[in-house]
Amino acid sequence: LRFATLPRATSLHFAAALRTDWSGEERVLELRNWAARIREPGFCGKLDGLMLVDLARKRAEAGFAESEMESLVANLRRELASVRSDMADLEAELAAACRRIADLDLLPLPGDDPLRGSSS
Repeated sequence: LRFATLPRATSLHFAAALRTDWSGEERVLELRNWAARIREPGFCGKLDGLMLVDLARKRAEAGFAESEMESLVANLRRELASVRSDMADLEAELAAACRRIADLDLLPLPGDDPLRGSSS
């Protein structure tokens, strides 16, 4: 089984959302005009040309958007690496502070005799 995509229009869609202020008669007239145009010799070739131009424009825009996204992702990755580095530094500082606190807990308080225990 093989599939293919052709650069050819197989249907036309007339979005109602873009014609909310149109009457039913205006919509019918639009469809009649398009039905007549589709029957004109060479029109389908013109329509295919318009579609290819639109497709090329959309691909160019997508390519531009893709390069913008790549740049954004690269910037975000750099920021994430920086945040991770800062976090590692903070974790190291926290670990050092915890060691200092633990060391302080092991030191005798003034007036304590380490051999006899607390004076209190």
